[in-house]
Amino acid sequence: MVTRFYGFTFWLLKVPLLLISVAVYQVFYQRAFELYNKQESIRPQLLRVYVKLFLFCCLIIS
Repeated sequence: MVTRFYGFTFWLLKVPLLLISVAVYQVFYQRAFELYNKQESIRPQLLRVYVKLFLFCCLIIS
């Protein structure tokens, strides 16, 4: 019985996070590719994404 609750909870948490991660990946990949073609650094963009995802996770956890 406990394993069913664990599995269901895991599934409920996995689906929204999967949707968010796919959306973030698509937008980041497009912008990173544009910066790469301009021969600019993608590091500022990468750090911005990391910070926003970290803050989003903190918001969910608290």
